[in-house]
Amino acid sequence: MSPHLVRVGCCHHQGSRIIFRSQIGRDAMGGTVANKRLFRITAGNLRNNHIYINGQYDFFPKNCLGPSKRGKQGAAHAEIEIYLDGLDKTVSTDISRDRNTGKPRNFFRRRAWVRHFFEYHRIKTGDVLAMERLGERSYRLSVDLAEQPASLTCAEFFAGIGLVRLALERQGWQVVFANDIDPKKAAMYQANWPRDDRLFVGDIHALKADDLPTCDLFTASFPCNDLSIAGRWEGLQGKESSSFWGLIRLLHEMGDRRPPLVMLENVVGFLMSHGGRDFEKALLALNELGYAVDAIILNAARWVPQSRPRLFVLAGRDDGRAGRSCTLVSDARPPLLTDFINGHPNIRWNIRDVPPLPPAAARLADIIEDLPNDDPHWWNEKRTSVFSQAA
Repeated sequence: MSPHLVRVGCCHHQGSRIIFRSQIGRDAMGGTVANKRLFRITAGNLRNNHIYINGQYDFFPKNCLGPSKRGKQGAAHAEIEIYLDGLDKTVSTDISRDRNTGKPRNFFRRRAWVRHFFEYHRIKTGDVLAMERLGERSYRLSVDLAEQPASLTCAEFFAGIGLVRLALERQGWQVVFANDIDPKKAAMYQANWPRDDRLFVGDIHALKADDLPTCDLFTASFPCNDLSIAGRWEGLQGKESSSFWGLIRLLHEMGDRRPPLVMLENVVGFLMSHGGRDFEKALLALNELGYAVDAIILNAARWVPQSRPRLFVLAGRDDGRAGRSCTLVSDARPPLLTDFINGHPNIRWNIRDVPPLPPAAARLADIIEDLPNDDPHWWNEKRTSVFSQAA
């Protein structure tokens, strides 16, 4: 009998899903399938290092539901033990109750071990974990390989310390290759992913197409030194930013193995470099490789209290339907960018609708009160009198 997956719980604010097998029989882990529950990991789980167990309380002993605070367990209360597959470690924990409602919380009380488990197994959004009941109070947690979704794959160029990878993995992507020339950045990258051997440390010009795996996406946050207004404006011919052409060479050499998607990220100065000619050359180079292109500008201030505007180029394999069938004007395409798009009909565009961006995060200037110099908060009457007498 084939396994039957049933959705039994949903935490609406996180969009989480919990699934379990309801089949009677035996599986590869041993024990009855009725003694196993599956948990699909969400982005919220990865951010907060927990596993949602709402709707699964019947899978655990009733007396493992403890009080809201540690140290108040009654005589009838007892923790469960969970063996962590791969880590060869057993942890003890229980399920606490909400202090206000008295209802069981949606995750285990102790959760430090969850982060270690996620990191060891490189868990990403959409992965499925299996918890098997071994005894009355003992369980085993493992990765359920049979239920893993097919991952989209990515090669990350100019990887730095791996921030693009971090974002992609939270959305379920798998990075199968990475490259950066800077050994210091590479050391930090390897510290972030200590069990990963996919990072090639060296010049992109030293790479050959045969060194690269076939994948779905290339990302390239190539150096901005020669494109930034703080730099020397040498453009794509400069010593640092010319590394972009190393990426184009690799894409050309890959032939039919080229990824269907390419994403470039750089400073907004890329758009203005040499009067826009550098940006035009870059997009035409992608066109020549069979890609139609789109471009947007996003500022990190929309999400975090830091102003960091960046230009993104989104290139997709041209299927013959490229064009501008949507509204060009949006929060992500300011006039500087739309003027460039409208002024370059020689570029094969594939402009897509962009959802409205969130309002900018609060800045320090937005939350600090602006006090005039003569405000009593600065100089109260007593302090002013003392300084006047001293004068």
